[in-house]
Amino acid sequence: MTEITEKESDLIIECQVRRFTTEEALAYLAKNGITMSDRTYRRHKNEIEDKFEERISEAADIGRVQQLVLGIDTLKQVEKEKWNLFSSTQNDVLKERILESIIKTQERFTDYYTKVALRAMAVKSKIAERKKAREASIVESSKQGSLTN
Repeated sequence: MTEITEKESDLIIECQVRRFTTEEALAYLAKNGITMSDRTYRRHKNEIEDKFEERISEAADIGRVQQLVLGIDTLKQVEKEKWNLFSSTQNDVLKERILESIIKTQERFTDYYTKVALRAMAVKSKIAERKKAREASIVESSKQGSLTN
């Protein structure tokens, strides 16, 4: 079984965008120098569709991670300002409150870093599961194809 080339992928996506039937798509591919069977076309089309879902999922997860990273950046700025306040005040009671507040900020940092790490692991796990399922499907299709021959 051969991997789909970039040219094949681009042309198949173009066929999808133009809403070609399978027959129209195969004719279009042939016109552009690519010949493949109906079955191969459908398999490649399914692989491309699986990648679309993966890209959408990644984009959503990346958006969440970006929000978490922005939260971390905000906390860093807040902590910096608290240290500036701590340095500029002479009031010992206020200094103690600022230090307590800095400790709470550090706890929030830990929460944010944990969320980022968990989200990153979830994204990697999802991608690995999809890849494994796709590979299992290809192996199963290959086995079924060899049984019918």
